[in-house]
Amino acid sequence: MKNLLRSLLKPATVAALVIAIVSVSSNAQTVDEIHAQLRVLGAQDGNPRVASQDLYVDLHEQMDRSEVEVTRDIRYGPHPDHVLDVYVPAERGDELLPIVVFVHGGLLANGDKRSGGIEEYVSGNIPTFFARNGFIGINANYRLVPDVVWPQGAEDMREILGWLRTENGAEFGGDPDAMFMIGQSGGARHVASYLFHRTSQMVRSTELRGAVLFSPRLDITDSDTFKHYYEDDLAVQAQNSPIGLVESFDINRPTVPTLLVTTEFDGPNIQVPVATFYAAICEKYQQCPRLAQLKDHNRFSTVLSFDTGDETVSGMVLDFFRGIYDSTER
Repeated sequence: MKNLLRSLLKPATVAALVIAIVSVSSNAQTVDEIHAQLRVLGAQDGNPRVASQDLYVDLHEQMDRSEVEVTRDIRYGPHPDHVLDVYVPAERGDELLPIVVFVHGGLLANGDKRSGGIEEYVSGNIPTFFARNGFIGINANYRLVPDVVWPQGAEDMREILGWLRTENGAEFGGDPDAMFMIGQSGGARHVASYLFHRTSQMVRSTELRGAVLFSPRLDITDSDTFKHYYEDDLAVQAQNSPIGLVESFDINRPTVPTLLVTTEFDGPNIQVPVATFYAAICEKYQQCPRLAQLKDHNRFSTVLSFDTGDETVSGMVLDFFRGIYDSTER
């Protein structure tokens, strides 16, 4: 099993900084056609969520999921939204596998680990992909506004990891010493807050080996949702935003290797705060996270593309996690 895991988790270079426009290429014409249509969507006004989902449905329906087993709606805390699904390879040995947790988006007030009419094709596709590739996949819900205020979103990240850190992760074949996290949009905001808010973290540390933030919402806004979560004072919101937390975080605390991912069609409300967040980490620690801007994708298609045969995004993330895991297991 050790050799099998090593073959799955082959080495990859984890650079301190990669700023790249990642081009899309694929031999599958259906994938090429999807990217062409995503470019068309990128030139249009409006929210591309539903249209992006529709583009990937056929590819998802073609995938055979029989090699992945799923246990649904397991409680990790007292709130009704404290539930998660666990995805494991149908065939696995006795050795514990690294764990990847996915946290959906929704601007703090919306979203679910299983979405609408296409069910497994949104959110569930990510832990399915990782279970196919030698990981234990987790798809988690968390409390939403109005049932949550600062810093309870970050605390929910701690509760998920704490549930896995005890015997629960190992019970499903997961290694609690090798946990990774992926967040999208508002979920990525909670993950970013967790990374830099010491009182929300677990006792020893974040317990994370690595994190990926897809089109994270790191901005400051006077929306009703954000005012409820933080409070009306924008100065307080700025202080408790992920960027503010980087600035106040203890410089002597270890940081988590992080990959920031935006797309060419993300607006300034995403791109500018991500650049500021990136610069704040670089300046404070004199060591930068990785940063990638994806071509021919939008903030929805990045996560929709997982487990479809379109590996332009999933391959990058898999290599990132594999590189970290392999370097620490030597």
